[in-house]
Amino acid sequence: AACVNLGGLFAARTADRARELGIRLAIGSSRGRILRQLVTEAVILATGAGIAASVTAKLMLAGISHLPISAELPVQFAVQPKPQVYAFAVSLALATGLFFGITPARHVWRTDPNQVLKASDVADLKHRRITLRDVLLGVQIALCCLLVTASFVAVRGLQRTFRVPLGFQPEGVVLATMDVHLAGYSEATETLVQKKLLASVQAIPGVQEAAWSNTTPLSINQSNTAIWAPGTSDFNLSSAKLSANFYNVSPGYFHVAGTHLLAGRAFTDNDNAQTPRVAIVNQTFATRLFGTTNVVGRHLPRPGEQQEIVGVVEDGKYETLTEDPAPAIFWPILQSPNSDTVLLIRSDHPASQMLPLIRNAVAGVDSNLPLFTLQRWPDALAMVTFPARAATIALGILGALAMMLSITGIFGLATYTVTRRMRELGIRVALGAHHSQVLRAALGRVALLLSFGSVAGLFLGAAASRLLASVVFGASAYDPPVIIAAIMTMMLIGLLSAALPARRALSVHPAQLLRNE
Repeated sequence: AACVNLGGLFAARTADRARELGIRLAIGSSRGRILRQLVTEAVILATGAGIAASVTAKLMLAGISHLPISAELPVQFAVQPKPQVYAFAVSLALATGLFFGITPARHVWRTDPNQVLKASDVADLKHRRITLRDVLLGVQIALCCLLVTASFVAVRGLQRTFRVPLGFQPEGVVLATMDVHLAGYSEATETLVQKKLLASVQAIPGVQEAAWSNTTPLSINQSNTAIWAPGTSDFNLSSAKLSANFYNVSPGYFHVAGTHLLAGRAFTDNDNAQTPRVAIVNQTFATRLFGTTNVVGRHLPRPGEQQEIVGVVEDGKYETLTEDPAPAIFWPILQSPNSDTVLLIRSDHPASQMLPLIRNAVAGVDSNLPLFTLQRWPDALAMVTFPARAATIALGILGALAMMLSITGIFGLATYTVTRRMRELGIRVALGAHHSQVLRAALGRVALLLSFGSVAGLFLGAAASRLLASVVFGASAYDPPVIIAAIMTMMLIGLLSAALPARRALSVHPAQLLRNE
């Protein structure tokens, strides 16, 4: 797209300098000398721009390389290109300058000094056919509108991402993650130390409530289990009814996490290894397995046992923000001990104040316990929201670049058209044409290309939103604010790119122009 724009700008520039080139030819300059000058100018311009772009890209990539993603999973981008990449970029800029510097050669070679000096280029009135440049510019406008639409779709989706119901309330909760086995605790003692950790953090001033689990929704550590239909005696995986995310949680977990209990009861300290097995399921689990959410008191078949469903909780997000409603089951961690330990501490104090106190409380139980992470729960979700944020940033940058390219492309075509038709426009003004008629004659083709390209881009954006929906929650190009924003942006692009050529067309002075005859 940039190369096509460059060709259009050089063609417009050469057309603007037609009289200068005619005078040079008339006083004896060779066509080869003029061509060398045009190529030299183009190469210097393109190479300088290529070097500037490479330096800018290097600075931007250096910033991306140090972009923090998530404290839970230390990820760092390795996006520092080798020198060959920059050499290729500069070489491409040089080749572009050479190619499009030579492109006006046909115009130079066909220039008739007598016709140029008389300003009687009759081709102006015949300049009506659709050229390859017009087609390419129309395609470029369509792609620009596509990227602009996708950018707005991603922004709207990102807004929804932070408002999507998660099935829990992370604000005000701090997570402390560890594995008690790494401190030497066995399966027989892991529950005891976990209770001590819970009591220690509950004693911190400002802590409202606390609980622990083996993991939390939307964390990296997710596990699934096979679920069989009631009455099943064949526990092969092939006969499983569905697969569900499972969580081992302590009493008080749902209250701390802010997960709403819709029916039944939550776990208590009585749900331990000496009592019958129980479980709590979410709405999707109940609907898919039983066809109803009224499942409290029903039993789940498990290998060697039956588990009673004692509660139903609201649906949530468990692995990704864009997933469809998924089944989930919760088991009391006192009945299913697990060494993976995530302390959930809800407090009304700032996290910056609570983090060192929690660290000291854990160390007070056992200084050998290694803390994997100690952070606010919203911060722990950074990895989950990263795809949406990355898509929004990337599409925003691409949309901005596409807008720049479209502006230069439309400007090049509009300038070239006005330059080629200056004599015709002067005659129209001399015959009494109004400003609106002059603009329609000068920029009608540009407006037509902008309209058709924008409509095509909107349709492409609607199709692309289906792909975006797998990355950004609730992405849709049919959102009225997205459509309005895309249309207004394309109108702004048209105004910015055609402003100078329009001003030039309106400022034509017929008496001075025709006097050149």
